[in-house]
Amino acid sequence: EFAGPEGVVRHFGCNLATTNCNVPDWVYRGWAAPPCCKETMRHLLFYIDGVFSELGIRYVVSDGVLLGSYKFGGMLDWDADVDLHIHTEDFHRLEEVVQHRV
Repeated sequence: EFAGPEGVVRHFGCNLATTNCNVPDWVYRGWAAPPCCKETMRHLLFYIDGVFSELGIRYVVSDGVLLGSYKFGGMLDWDADVDLHIHTEDFHRLEEVVQHRV
């Protein structure tokens, strides 16, 4: 955020150290996800992949992330989340092991 000389505070996007942009401001209007939000979601997906791989937790990406990566080679412009399906046998481990890593 930046406060200009007139005292108006402006938001210039999110990052891993801040909260994401306000979703209703763009997703419910049919706009594309801001590039900062897409980058943050991409970083989080890679982080989760590293944690899950290290702990042997099986998962697949699904819905918008899967469709976007298959069809366009990246996330869909209008997708506001990352959908994961975790294997039934590994799901209980989320609270036991993963919760302490995120």
